[in-house]
Amino acid sequence: MDGVNMDMSIIATNCVGGEIYHILGRKFNTPFINVSIPRKHFITMACHFKEYMTAPYRLEKAQTINGVYLYLEPEGLPVVRIRFPHDTEETVVKANWDKRVKRINYDKLAFICDDRGLDESDYKEYDKVKGYKKIMLTSKEIGYPWGKVLSAYRGKPCCGDYNYKDYFRGLWKFEKEWDYWNFLR
Repeated sequence: MDGVNMDMSIIATNCVGGEIYHILGRKFNTPFINVSIPRKHFITMACHFKEYMTAPYRLEKAQTINGVYLYLEPEGLPVVRIRFPHDTEETVVKANWDKRVKRINYDKLAFICDDRGLDESDYKEYDKVKGYKKIMLTSKEIGYPWGKVLSAYRGKPCCGDYNYKDYFRGLWKFEKEWDYWNFLR
């Protein structure tokens, strides 16, 4: 793990951030563990990250799918919805969120997004995100230095699933497609 910024806070649209922490054997320096966030919501939140992390929130058990929703509700900004698909109890989500949000290292934020449901205007907005590191996993060249094409999805409308494990080979899909190690340096 030499050279990897171990005190970095990974802010990801899905479970990939937690998987990276797990691979590295590190404490979760982020509340974004086992989450699913609509990508447009993610970009809105990332552009105003501190305001969202200090905002009031509410929890709601999902009715039609598994999980618990957390709604971040900062004054004067749109509400952002985060789903915790692996949790069924609001009390667990609340306890984990409150504990982990205090661990965020605002000087070393690493944003990980993908291009699902996004267009050029969203890329321009994501370009405004201030962070120590940022990447967008894509299916096509998007013209930004933080864009990373995943070859398995080249030519598709958007990036597909990259955060599942190939148990035959013992690797996460993103490990085969993206050098996250160098990204975290």
